[in-house]
Amino acid sequence: MTVPNGGTVVLPTCNLCGTEFHMGSRCAVPIPEGQRNDSLFRIGVRLLRWGGAWFDAERVEEYLLTENARRCVPPLPESEIRQIAVSAVHTVSPGLRRFAQATA
Repeated sequence: MTVPNGGTVVLPTCNLCGTEFHMGSRCAVPIPEGQRNDSLFRIGVRLLRWGGAWFDAERVEEYLLTENARRCVPPLPESEIRQIAVSAVHTVSPGLRRFAQATA
């Protein structure tokens, strides 16, 4: 993923298929009912931990909305995705995000 200063953020791989979390090339493994909230929340937390300062609630929400539409069977409502993104942001402490930035 390219960031505003011209650098690149390398995100972790998907636990389900090994595909890297890139905006254009994502895991294609479906997320069934009963696993959707937890799976999307975990993806959001990973984005925040590995993406450092480049991911905020809005970017996480955008990514999760796309993953929801592509992979969730059936997709969750947009309002629920918004809440998952906010929860992920609140879960990842500012200290942990600073550490991710320093080590990226």
